[in-house]
Amino acid sequence: MCGQFYVDEKDAKTLQKQSLLPSIPKGLIRPTDPAFTWIVSNQRIQGKIMRFGWQKQSLLINARSETILEKPSFRNTIYKNRCIVPCTCYYEWTKLKEKASYYLADQMLYMAGIYENDQFVILTTKANPSVNAIHNRMPLILDKKLCRAWLQDSSALISILQSIPPLLQSKQRQKQLSFF
Repeated sequence: MCGQFYVDEKDAKTLQKQSLLPSIPKGLIRPTDPAFTWIVSNQRIQGKIMRFGWQKQSLLINARSETILEKPSFRNTIYKNRCIVPCTCYYEWTKLKEKASYYLADQMLYMAGIYENDQFVILTTKANPSVNAIHNRMPLILDKKLCRAWLQDSSALISILQSIPPLLQSKQRQKQLSFF
């Protein structure tokens, strides 16, 4: 599951230089917020700012990678409109309502997504051991070597959808108790 993610100042500057966009949304990204994505347009990988979440009958922010090829609402999109959502970390909440961040040391996360009409959803997969104690789902995080194939190679689609995300590091932020 991925309901919020974060882009720090350093990663935002890196993405801005790579994409040549005038500015990149940074800080905490929540559903309906604008966020930076990588897409393919005119056969070139380009940066694009899109809104996190699809507004159909209700707001949809995630899609299961295991069933995405079977769902009529996603079947065409997965073949034409794949994106990558780079971030510094993403968040989950523990059963005690504490926020836990998941990240890779000294490297951005690249979450697989799909988009339509300038809105995107993040694909999720079964949680690996680094996340499973908190949640049974996690974003489909792409190894950097798979990013280009995710965007441009439909023949690699099934193997990428079945790939196991890397083990992540986690920090838990304990909920502050206030008596006032």
